[in-house]
Amino acid sequence: VAASILYLNSQQSGNYDGGEFYWADMFSNNGGLGEPSVIVTPKEGRMAFFTAGVENLHGALPVERRVRDEEPRRLALAMWYVTDERLEEVIPPFVGRPEGDDNEEEEEEDVIIDTPSQKLLMKIPIQSMKTGALKLSLWFHLVKQQSNPTKKSWQANEGVDENMLTMLYRDHSALFSITLQKNVITIHRHVDVHVRPASLQYQLQESVMLHDLLDELVKLAFGKLEDGDGDGD
Repeated sequence: VAASILYLNSQQSGNYDGGEFYWADMFSNNGGLGEPSVIVTPKEGRMAFFTAGVENLHGALPVERRVRDEEPRRLALAMWYVTDERLEEVIPPFVGRPEGDDNEEEEEEDVIIDTPSQKLLMKIPIQSMKTGALKLSLWFHLVKQQSNPTKKSWQANEGVDENMLTMLYRDHSALFSITLQKNVITIHRHVDVHVRPASLQYQLQESVMLHDLLDELVKLAFGKLEDGDGDGD
C-alpha cells in the first residue's frame, strides 16, 4: 500500500503554525526511539508520496493558532493506493453492508463520544462477529506485541468494559483501547489531559501498532493472504 498527502493551503493562508508532515526513523542514533528526521512544510499544491508501511513511520506535528480570534484551518487531502489486486477483494466486504440489506431499516448505531481525554481513531463496521472468540484472539495478539519494538514497550490489559482491551505505552503518556461492540470495532486513544498530551514517541509507535492490528483483523476475517495464485502448486 502506498499513500500521499496533498496540501490545499499554507500555514499563512490557514492561520496556523505547526502542522508539518514528518517521517521518523524507528530508532535514533543513541539507540532510543526515533524522532522526526524529515519535515515537510505545508504549501498549496505540495504533495508527499510514500509507501505506507512500518518502513515509513510518519505523522503530523500539532497545529497552533497563528492569529488570535481566528480559527486555524489546515487543509490536506490524504490518499491511499492499493498495489496488490487481491486486496481489492478483501477490503469491500470488511467494511460494507451485507447483501440484501439495502431496503432494511438500519439499526440504531452505538453512540461514540470524543472527549478531551478520549479521541476516536478508528470505527470499523462489521457484518457479524463472535465477540468472545475475537476478543481472545486479539488478546493473544496484543500480548505478543508487548515487546515491540523493544522489551516492555507496551502493557496489554483488559479494559473497564468486558469487551475492551487496552495497550498502555511505557512512558505512560497515553494508551489505546479496542472495544468490540455489536456491529462495530472502535479504537480510541486515551490521555490524561491534566498531566500531558500523548508523547511523539507514543504517536509513532501507536501508528505501527495500529497498522499491525489492522493486518491481524484482516487475517482473522479472511485468512492470511499468501503469495501465488492459490492453486496449491
